[in-house]
Order: sequence, then structure tokens, then C-alpha cells
Amino acid sequence: MKLLSLVANKLSENIIMPMADTSITGNQILSNVLSLLSSGVTVAGGILIVWGAVQIGLAIKDQQGANMEKGILTIVGGAVLTVAALWFKSIL
Repeated sequence: MKLLSLVANKLSENIIMPMADTSITGNQILSNVLSLLSSGVTVAGGILIVWGAVQIGLAIKDQQGANMEKGILTIVGGAVLTVAALWFKSIL
């Protein structure tokens, strides 16, 4: 529930409120939307990293090599998403 209210607050700060101000240009709105999107992708990458760690932990407990591989690939995928989103945010 807190995540939903955090997303709603970010949405109102970055997209809805600037639209109410007539001095905001289209480029600023686009920049705000891209920043919000980049933040969302960063969060998704973090969630994937945590989920991969959980998969590895369960695979080690049950001694399942295939699931361990899936967990490692999930962590790598989450790291790639996070780094790409942070890099994209830095060039904005």
C-alpha cells in the first residue's frame, strides 16, 4: 500500500502538477515523464535482484542446480536493468 501511495505522489509531483502550471513547456513535461520512467525501471531492476537472491537461496536449500542458474540470471538481468536506468537518468 505504501508503494502505491509513493507512486501516486511521484506521479502527481512529476506529471500532473506541472501540467496545471501553464509556464511549463512540453520539454519539461517530457523530461519529468522520462525521469519517472527511469525511476520505475530502477525499482523493477532492484526487485529482480532481490527475487534472484531469493531463488538462489531456495535452490541452495533444495540443492537444485537449474533453479540456481535461473536465480543468477535473474540477478544479472536486474543489475543490467538498474545500471541501464541509472545511466539513462544521468544523460537526461
